[in-house]
Amino acid sequence: MIQASGHTLRSKLPTIIAAAMVVSTLIGVAGARLAGFKPQQATAGSDILNTRLIRFSADNSGTITVIDAETSQVIAATGREGFIPGVIRGLNRLRKTGSSDVAAAYRLDQLENGQLLLTDTATGVTLDLNAYGQDNARVFNTFLPGKGDNS
Repeated sequence: MIQASGHTLRSKLPTIIAAAMVVSTLIGVAGARLAGFKPQQATAGSDILNTRLIRFSADNSGTITVIDAETSQVIAATGREGFIPGVIRGLNRLRKTGSSDVAAAYRLDQLENGQLLLTDTATGVTLDLNAYGQDNARVFNTFLPGKGDNS
């Protein structure tokens, strides 16, 4: 009988450890939130180094064209797959569910602290593009004035 209960405890040990990890994580997060920690990166203290209003247009083949919203100059074109189309599909979905203007411009800001922010001017949603990886942020960075071929 002792062997049977020892065997049962050993088989439940991974579950007990996992549950303890989840509980300790929840306690840590709750403690941090109660102490006033806000999980948003502060952008208020950083000045904007570079900015551009851009629009995205998709043709029948799915090619996404990036357009300067103020001059209507084409900045770049990209395929229908990848990071840029994925971001735009997600933001457009938010626009449609919120009855926002689908044709409104997006604001791309490069901050002094290195952040690259894409703000949907129709919904107010702001994405920190660096959170999606440096390679993905670098693609959007080329859309800023003086960074790509078409400034």
